[in-house]
Amino acid sequence: METSLVKAEQNVELSRKALVLPSYDQLEDKKIIRELQGVFKGFDFSYADHYDQKFEDIEALEEYAQESIKEIDSFDVESKKSIIRNSGAIAAKRWVFGYVINQCLSNTAYGSKAAEKLAQAANISLAYLYQYRTVGSNLSLKDAYILGMYDAGWDTIRQLSTVKDAADRTALIKFFVEANNDWNNRQHREIAKQALKTALERYKAGENGSTPTIDCSDPAQIQTAVEFDNQAPEFADANKAL
Repeated sequence: METSLVKAEQNVELSRKALVLPSYDQLEDKKIIRELQGVFKGFDFSYADHYDQKFEDIEALEEYAQESIKEIDSFDVESKKSIIRNSGAIAAKRWVFGYVINQCLSNTAYGSKAAEKLAQAANISLAYLYQYRTVGSNLSLKDAYILGMYDAGWDTIRQLSTVKDAADRTALIKFFVEANNDWNNRQHREIAKQALKTALERYKAGENGSTPTIDCSDPAQIQTAVEFDNQAPEFADANKAL
């Protein structure tokens, strides 16, 4: 069931869809209940019901507690598995688009300003089209899919595709994956994502000659990007509080 609370609007500046969440004042109980009914089969709730009278004894209430938590936990796991699967599929589909566009523009003549025409047809900027091409030419389908699964984010995937050395790209991806294999551990996920971003920044700085490049064949050097509590103590403190 499609939600009616989240609106998809076009972000013209960024050439992408914006998913706009409702404000606090826009939400009403009846809308929330309608959404819940679209998620949990047979769900029903009313403030007018006297739940303290509905369950005649503790055994009946125990059964309600057991079945409710079982249903919540089951749906929680399945919804997260769906997010993981969809994230991997979306990243892989983006890669396929970049691969196809790159192969066609590299090997076949489509007339003048072919790339510009494709960007216009796709409603994206020319620079964004070339970023897709870079992803499709420098990463593999496996790279894109696993980075999507592991919640690297499309921006980070694009940054990884610009790393010129294939062995270094693979080393960075493997490091990120090995540090981040429990999707339910949000703190580890966020630390691994930040570590990958930091490692990429250091690597790019080295490519540009501003600092010595990070040696991606040495996991210890990449590991230093993980130890960023002193650089961002507020992040560590926030995660401890959570």
